[in-house]
Amino acid sequence: MRTLDGNFFIVPNRLFRYAELRNEDENGNDDGLFTRKYGNITGLDYQDDDLMVEFWATSPQCENWHCHEWNELGKEEVMGRLPNHLPARLLAGVKEGDEIVLHFRANNAETPYSYELRLTAHQLGYRYERFGSFEETLAGLLRRATERAA
Repeated sequence: MRTLDGNFFIVPNRLFRYAELRNEDENGNDDGLFTRKYGNITGLDYQDDDLMVEFWATSPQCENWHCHEWNELGKEEVMGRLPNHLPARLLAGVKEGDEIVLHFRANNAETPYSYELRLTAHQLGYRYERFGSFEETLAGLLRRATERAA
């Protein structure tokens, strides 16, 4: 298993429940891609009521691991396969500068691969820093989600 280091930051869009994102996929809007890519992070047991936080993973070599070609991974290996949402419960207690580890794996017909992604929460210094630190941004999103639900 190879290890890749990077930063990740929250994209402060509305939080969706996992079931909402999955239903969009089942209605044909994403051609099954959602279900396939969310299965690529091992060890996560998604629940329908999980609030899902959009994020970007980035590094000096590639500004967006989710959709940009990056020679380290190769276009075919990562594009469309790394999820762009994580359950809020996974991020509970994570503060600016903390590291999380995700195990990313997928198999295509030609090359099975597996990576340990070591991602540092780094909201400040990126495009959405005006929302505050990582923990402040997450708290604001959760507060707004709670207010909408009330």
